[in-house]
Amino acid sequence: MPSFLPNFPLGKPANQSFSFAPMSLLVTLSLGVVAMLAGCPNNEPEERCSPSCSSVQTCCTGICRSTFSDPANCGGCGLRCASGELCVGQVCRPATNPTDSGVRVDASTPPRDAGTVMGACRPSCNASQQCCGATCVNRSGTTATDPSFMNCRGCGIACNAETADRCGATGCLCGTSAACTGERRCGINAMGSRGCIDYQTDEANCGSMGNACAANETCTAGVCACGSTGGRCTAPTTCVGSGAAAVCVDLMTDEMNCGMAGVVCPASEVCGGGMCRCGFETGTPCARAVGIPFPSCGELCCAGACVVMDNANCGTCGTPCGGTTECSLPLFGGPIGCADGGPVIACGD
Repeated sequence: MPSFLPNFPLGKPANQSFSFAPMSLLVTLSLGVVAMLAGCPNNEPEERCSPSCSSVQTCCTGICRSTFSDPANCGGCGLRCASGELCVGQVCRPATNPTDSGVRVDASTPPRDAGTVMGACRPSCNASQQCCGATCVNRSGTTATDPSFMNCRGCGIACNAETADRCGATGCLCGTSAACTGERRCGINAMGSRGCIDYQTDEANCGSMGNACAANETCTAGVCACGSTGGRCTAPTTCVGSGAAAVCVDLMTDEMNCGMAGVVCPASEVCGGGMCRCGFETGTPCARAVGIPFPSCGELCCAGACVVMDNANCGTCGTPCGGTTECSLPLFGGPIGCADGGPVIACGD
């Protein structure tokens, strides 16, 4: 390296004059030193964004910015658009008529979108959509097959198919209500409408989805049971009644529920094959009383035989009518009995 000190030749007397390097050489050397210092590596750490920016963003002063649409960093960090301009496709353009020809990042996600992966869509998405990757998807839908269901809480953040059946304007929904919570699941409930189901108590989904209890059975602790029996009725019995009072009966033989729940056989009749019969289970069914439009007093089962209702057997076997009364069927409803006039049909005429 050249010396900047004066040249002191050996052996010269102390009083001899000194000679210095020419001024042009000093200037040249000084510039070389400055250039060499300027070329030294910068020991400052390279700027980083944590977490790192997506492929369509740029790290500017430690913050991820969209140089495609950010008017404060349009086309590069710190490149600010003038007042009244928009940044479209990395170019500042007049806000009154911007040319939407560039790639834009969707920044209009609603507050419910959490952890959204910012994407690039061309052209940009409308207000009812969000940009996921490079695809515009609906923000809400009416079914679980709509793309919104898989991106309801942000791009790639799907609703739970067990607790919701669609994505709505307010987030994941089950029917018209918020998504189910806890142990409840979304499905068709006992009332036939879509909503949150408790498998422990729902008769249409007892214990699991679609496991419906039989008529009159209740769902307790996820198990279908008839009344206080603690379990389901076994064939050939059927559960009749309601709540804790329900019981298992055989509709083919039960006189209080003959053929169907609540059909009571008259006195002296038995239930056989689901029909009230006179005298024995294979006997003949007696005719029933009917009203308008073809009124008839019907028959009674007396001593194992069907007899016509009349003044000697009015309402029950051996009950006669006396005086001016006669066995009658009220036209507008009511029991058959002995009556003296009125809107009735006489029995036994």
